[in-house]
Amino acid sequence: RALELDLCNYSTRKELMKNLPSKLQKYSEKVVGIPKPGIVNNDISENMVDDQSLTRGREILRQELANIVAPAARSQSIKGFFSAGVVKSWRYAMAKFAKGRLKK
Repeated sequence: RALELDLCNYSTRKELMKNLPSKLQKYSEKVVGIPKPGIVNNDISENMVDDQSLTRGREILRQELANIVAPAARSQSIKGFFSAGVVKSWRYAMAKFAKGRLKK
């Protein structure tokens, strides 16, 4: 059973932000967007929100999530290096770097 969410809906985005860790909630206004002047209804669409604030907000959220995940990912990589061995770890790391370069 699937749950459908309208991410263009301002109220939905606001509600979803409440479920994120408190470190990320402080960016709520930037991520959710700031309604354009004259908009008072909470059920506003994407085109009624300042696009620049949404773009900045998404970038902030992306960066903050990376900051949360990076230490654990680094730790796992170091542990994997010792448990899998040098050669396997090197091959795996090179494959991951190559994959990352393809995305850019």
